[in-house]
Amino acid sequence: MRLPGRVSAHRLATIAGGLGVAVLAAYLVTPPRARLDDAYIALHSARVLLSGRDPIFGVPALAGATSPIHVAAIAALLGIGVRPASTEQK
Repeated sequence: MRLPGRVSAHRLATIAGGLGVAVLAAYLVTPPRARLDDAYIALHSARVLLSGRDPIFGVPALAGATSPIHVAAIAALLGIGVRPASTEQK
């Protein structure tokens, strides 16, 4: 006998499994570059913020930044001398 308002263990397992499959499918069809795009925008904006000008796009430092707090944190790290390992411009 089931109590009213309770979900059976079988139904709960089916829902959890379906959700897991949906998340895995979404992850597999997402292009790898899409996961890194915001990081490069924030890094570029932080560099522009520190230099005072944008030689590439000619816009203010925070134009296009999706998270000004992340830009500020990255600018602080760059300002104290932390250098990005794999994105360094040569």
